[in-house]
Amino acid sequence: MATNTTQLRDQIEYLACLQDKKEILTEFEEAAKLLMNLCFIQKGEKEYEIVDIEFYMYNFQHPDVITYPRVMEMGRWFFHSSGVDLTFHSTPDRFGGILIRGIRNVNDDNDQILGPQKCVDALWDNFNAFDNQYDTEYPIISSVANPRSEEIMQCHRWISVPKGKSEIDKIKEWKERINKITHVPDVSDEELAHLVFHSPYRFVKINSIDQSLDSWRKYTAKPKL
Repeated sequence: MATNTTQLRDQIEYLACLQDKKEILTEFEEAAKLLMNLCFIQKGEKEYEIVDIEFYMYNFQHPDVITYPRVMEMGRWFFHSSGVDLTFHSTPDRFGGILIRGIRNVNDDNDQILGPQKCVDALWDNFNAFDNQYDTEYPIISSVANPRSEEIMQCHRWISVPKGKSEIDKIKEWKERINKITHVPDVSDEELAHLVFHSPYRFVKINSIDQSLDSWRKYTAKPKL
């Protein structure tokens, strides 16, 4: 029988081949269930339940121009200015991954870390500079012993637009970044903005988040309940 992580690997590998938006959404949801209910991030003895993620995928049929370009194998941690992604198989004209937005430390009074940069800080906080301590220091995706069946909320990604700029302004900036390594298809900026800002590519395990904690109250990227 395939393990949870094997199923997740197969699902992530499959995502890189998708083009139809309806199928993409269906398969994103399946990947979210596998990652959030059947797997966790392990770092030594610490176990982190994943409670908030966003999917990003660019190809010519699905020009999600906000996606950071990368050329990487499937299943790598990819660091960028917004946080860290679990990557799809990515080439110059087809790339993407899953942004880790929120985690919960199940070994430490369910302490929760919300926000992609805070997740990076928690998971990659310190490493031995002289000896390889991979088994105890490096975060990896592992299978849960007891699969969860918690409902996962689906909503639009949280994307900030600086004051004085519009969604279309940001689209133009992201197109310039994409055009440095490949080309954006002939699609209107309005269509691109609808795909980027209004696709339900965010998945949140809202019942795993303690909404009485400061981490939630101070979380600017709360999904609309």
